[in-house]
Amino acid sequence: LKFRGLNKLSGMKSLVKLIAESRTAMHKHLESLEQSLAESQGPWIVGEQFTLADVGMMVIFERLKEVDWLDVLLIAERPLIQAYWARLQQRPSYSAGIGSFIDPTIAEGRKEIVELKQSDASFRQALTGAVS
Repeated sequence: LKFRGLNKLSGMKSLVKLIAESRTAMHKHLESLEQSLAESQGPWIVGEQFTLADVGMMVIFERLKEVDWLDVLLIAERPLIQAYWARLQQRPSYSAGIGSFIDPTIAEGRKEIVELKQSDASFRQALTGAVS
């Protein structure tokens, strides 16, 4: 999608279906993460220690941010995940490794996603689940 562009893809209906299925799967995954954070009783997935599990989640959240999906998935019903994402972004490793770096290809892809969400109701519904 990054290199071909959203508007250039054939079979948009299959893309919309894939996105909707991915949204459902991410909601389930994040529900599980919210529960894990509640059970860990610490700032990180396994408790007090920052681990590779947290590094993996940092990458996932960053990808969700790149495709303009954080607002859909980090909803109010997930306060522990919202706080967790804020903690991840405050880590020195996040600043050093990701920080404010913006890849031009990803920035252009995100712009296309935002524009397509505004102009295509079926694409917007697939991403957000909201019926307009």
